[in-house]
Amino acid sequence: LLADDMGLGKTLQALAFCSWLTSLMSQGAIAKQPILIVAPVGLLKNWEIEQKIHLETGLGTCCRAYGEHLKILKSGSHKAGTAKLDVSSISNADWVLANYETVSEYQMTFGAVKFAAVIFDEAQKIKNPSARMTHAAKALNADFVLAMTGTPVENRLADLWCISDTVQPGALADLRSFSSRYEGATDESNLMELRKLIWHEPDSPQPKLMLRRLKSEKLKGLPQKHAHFIQYPMPVAQMDCYKE
Repeated sequence: LLADDMGLGKTLQALAFCSWLTSLMSQGAIAKQPILIVAPVGLLKNWEIEQKIHLETGLGTCCRAYGEHLKILKSGSHKAGTAKLDVSSISNADWVLANYETVSEYQMTFGAVKFAAVIFDEAQKIKNPSARMTHAAKALNADFVLAMTGTPVENRLADLWCISDTVQPGALADLRSFSSRYEGATDESNLMELRKLIWHEPDSPQPKLMLRRLKSEKLKGLPQKHAHFIQYPMPVAQMDCYKE
């Protein structure tokens, strides 16, 4: 789980990882299988652009499984949950770009493909344990799963559990046990225990579940950053609702 602050280069870091996997495949060190990138539609084009900018040799043949590109891939019935795409086009590509809704709607197709890696960008899209989209994400067949998000916890701590359980099933036990131990915590000791359990400290030899950088962790020698805070009170009606 890559949970850096926003704007710190999660996409570039993930692309570097994909490039490394691709080189291992070309050397025969690992089996040749496609890499699946799952992201909101608005970000998928950015993945292509970033790939062209930063990777000299690129990631190979791309299969676009979203938007208007789906017309080329569709086959058979199109009923929700049973609709199909052309499996061979996906499995023979070097990397596949798909949005969350496509993976959910065509989960029978995506579940039939073995991926070298699946990368979930803006992974808070799969924070709901009971959503069909989350079930489809967890059902994917991959050797490695990476979730990327700047907001691993949005509404409740179970958001973190759900995303983590997609990446590494069972690492944080079942949802009921997790919620009773951490969401109902009345002091900080349980939360500190959770932090030690998942957060990989840079100087720790033991890998953990979550990698995270903060904006405060910057290279030495950069110019001093100056933040100017301008406070403005909420309107009374909004403040009343906020307090409620």
